[in-house]
Amino acid sequence: MQEQRLPFPGQSPVRRSWLANGLVGLASISLVIWGLRLVQTRVTSVISVDAVVNAPITDLKAPQAGMLEDLTVETGALVRQGQTVVQLENDRLDQLMVQTVEGRLERQQAELVSAQVRLDQLRTLQQTLQSEASGQFDLENSAAQATSDQAQAELADQEAALTLARTSYRRASRLAAEGALAQAEVDEAQAELDRTEARLTALQNRLVRSQVNQDAAAMGLSLDRTRSGFDPRIRLQELALQITEQEQQVEALTVALTATAAEASEATKDFDRRRTARIDSPTDGVVWQITARPGEYVEQGDVLGQVVDCQQRWVDAYVSERNVRLLQPGTPAEITLYGTDGQVLMGQVSQVRSGVGRLAPGQEVAVPLDRNLPRATQVRVDLAADSVAPESFCYVGYTGRVTFNLN
Repeated sequence: MQEQRLPFPGQSPVRRSWLANGLVGLASISLVIWGLRLVQTRVTSVISVDAVVNAPITDLKAPQAGMLEDLTVETGALVRQGQTVVQLENDRLDQLMVQTVEGRLERQQAELVSAQVRLDQLRTLQQTLQSEASGQFDLENSAAQATSDQAQAELADQEAALTLARTSYRRASRLAAEGALAQAEVDEAQAELDRTEARLTALQNRLVRSQVNQDAAAMGLSLDRTRSGFDPRIRLQELALQITEQEQQVEALTVALTATAAEASEATKDFDRRRTARIDSPTDGVVWQITARPGEYVEQGDVLGQVVDCQQRWVDAYVSERNVRLLQPGTPAEITLYGTDGQVLMGQVSQVRSGVGRLAPGQEVAVPLDRNLPRATQVRVDLAADSVAPESFCYVGYTGRVTFNLN
């Protein structure tokens, strides 16, 4: 029988409805289930007291002094490896090296032009001398031929004169034998014959010499004088050597000019690179912060900003020191991020650091803490490769709750 509540004086008895009893029972059952689940969670898992998503951060340093010319991205922007983040302009850079190389290049260009002009002049002179040598060759051959022809003509005349002298001598000898001519006239005829034979012999020798000279002229030789510098053929030989030397000089200057031009190009490129320095992102990630502003002059080594590598994230979680013995490297973990629509990341324990706040590396004496302070242990959780957040959002710096599964 359902117990009845006694009413206050002047009131009628109140009865509790079956609906109220059902709600009370449902609430009791829910509390029991929640309690059991809480007990199960406490037994099968460890929950962090705090956790934050972390990642390596790289400083963007100025490679040289200069004026901050441009910012291609802003804080929080997604960047790719090699993408320009900051650009510096250095108008104070010394151009002495570039000017020195360019001056040497101009001198070599002038020397090459001069050497090429000299080579062209020598080649023009060579053509002129070749023409003169050819003309001289023809003239010498013509002169030798004319001398030979004249000698042959004179020899023919002298042979005729010799025939006449012999005839005159025989006639004078016969008449003298007959007594019709004096002996003196016979002697005169004999003397004329001897003179004619001598002149004939001289002409024959002269003809031989002219033929030899003609043969020498045909071979470009001369037997009656010594060749000297004015002879075109000798000059041609000297000129050929000069042209060869000049061609070698032009070739050497061309090679040197090519090398200097390449050096000048590299010096100019190096100057441009040093005058305009681009600081690129070392990795895919997010711009964490930009500490410099356009128009600001920075020195070499100054930090201009930071880029966080979102591809190598982890979670630094803090758990009660009482639970350290329950956690080992490889323990699976589930990270629920605050400030998101239920974003959950998966990972596993990679490192456990106890003694946080009481011991620093290298200290011999631990620093005691107030016994009333909570004692926590730092646990590093590496994120699983398949739980990487979208590239457009890194979640570095987000806090959350880490549940370590002990099963």
